Amino acid sequence: TTTTTTKTTTTRALSFSLLFFFFLGSLRFEEANAYSHSTTSSDASSTDPEYYCVGVCETSVADAACGGDAANQRTTECNAYDSTSADKITLSQVGASALTDVKGFVGCKETSCASYCAMSGVTSENPFQLMNLDGRNVICVVSGKTMFMTESQAVMHAYSKGCTGAHAMGDPAMYMAGATHTACDHSDATTTTSGAAYSSTMMSQNALAVSSACVASLLALLLLAC
Repeated sequence: TTTTTTKTTTTRALSFSLLFFFFLGSLRFEEANAYSHSTTSSDASSTDPEYYCVGVCETSVADAACGGDAANQRTTECNAYDSTSADKITLSQVGASALTDVKGFVGCKETSCASYCAMSGVTSENPFQLMNLDGRNVICVVSGKTMFMTESQAVMHAYSKGCTGAHAMGDPAMYMAGATHTACDHSDATTTTSGAAYSSTMMSQNALAVSSACVASLLALLLLAC
């Protein structure tokens, strides 16, 4: 009887220890998950370029609109500005009412934008500014701003990041770049690269925590059944 009682007590003690380990594993999972989201978010904001900008294509959608060099563009061809485009742009809403002949828009790479927009004076309150550099028009876009009052502004922000479209958020609605909430996440090379590094690390930690917790839970249940 004494041996049986001792065995039962030991089994229960081990079971409770394993359940405690399961609890700690669950906490580690929540911690890793929260850290993954917060780190990726803050890292993305900290790696925003100094400026975003959009080249104006005034001859055709094949224009090299970012300083005359296609290598400076985020995409190979301009996004058409005509009745066939799914993106509707009101020029006056993006600081470009002075433009009279527009065939399309294309996002320029951040190294080019730093040069084009150094004197633009864009701010969160005045997020767009049309600049003319050596006869070429560029729309400078403020960095760090993600919510816009109009769909046109969000679409122009999307172009500046190398994607398209816009979507509404909240009530009353404001607009963000991209047809969906994550549509432009891949477009900014700096943000994507640094964010992916954190994401893969934290996913590994999450997987380890979940695996450990599952094993501990299974062993505890088996021992309790004895």
